[in-house]
Amino acid sequence: MDTTQATEANTTFIKQVMEFFKTSSYGVLEIIIIAVFGILIIKLLMKLIKQALLASSIDRSLVAFIDAVIEFVLALMLVLYCLNRMSVNVTGIVTMVSALGLSIGLALQDLIGGVANGLVIINTKPFKVDDYVTIGSQSGTVREISMLHTTLVTVDNKKIILTNKSVYNSEITNYSAFTNRRLDMNFDIDYSADLDEARKIIRKVVEDHSLALKNPAPFVRLSDDADNALVITLRVWVKAENYWDLFFDLKEQVISALVKAGINAPYPQLTVGFRGDDPVIKKAAAAMSAVSREEKK
Repeated sequence: MDTTQATEANTTFIKQVMEFFKTSSYGVLEIIIIAVFGILIIKLLMKLIKQALLASSIDRSLVAFIDAVIEFVLALMLVLYCLNRMSVNVTGIVTMVSALGLSIGLALQDLIGGVANGLVIINTKPFKVDDYVTIGSQSGTVREISMLHTTLVTVDNKKIILTNKSVYNSEITNYSAFTNRRLDMNFDIDYSADLDEARKIIRKVVEDHSLALKNPAPFVRLSDDADNALVITLRVWVKAENYWDLFFDLKEQVISALVKAGINAPYPQLTVGFRGDDPVIKKAAAAMSAVSREEKK
């Protein structure tokens, strides 16, 4: 429908409504009664529908959206029914509203896409409120999941608001999805240290810590012989909420126990060799000495 047709349909609609109010006194009263009772019925239905939605397994973030859509549809049906009772031709109005809806949809396609992404996120539940997650390059605790955006709070108390479109298109890591997490740590010891003694010390520290889970049993093994150190890998399971407490405790306690036992962390080392009897080196040294003597003259 072009602009001219839309204007004509709008004018015709207004004329029909005005004509109805001029010529039908009882009809006006009837429409008022229908409208009042219709509004009351819609309010009652919306109250019941909202209670049913809250009692169902539908995610709470969806309740407000579904509630608004149903209320809009019921209100539109009431308006169309009243217009029909007034003998107003609603065909043009429906066409105009449809065209208007299409135009609005095209103009707000990004917004509508964001809402659709929000519905998918809420329905699939890759995370929930209070989960600690990484979304793309951002990490934090989920504080809000709405139809348009997701709010994170970082560990240093910064608020990050992500559009659901970016959330949907990003890689999501949920650190709170499971009850337990595995903590992996590496400890470097010098090549001259007693490997078995170092492993026993690390295992003893882990087994004595109250936050470290005993099942599965902690893993303490040599994992690498690097250039400057032997690398011992520790793997221990812990409750997700205790992950960082155990991490920092073990970091301090294991290093302290190793140092106390005389097992120190190695320092980077570089061995430089000089072959004085190499004829090439001798020739280069002689040339440099000759140049030096010439400069002194």
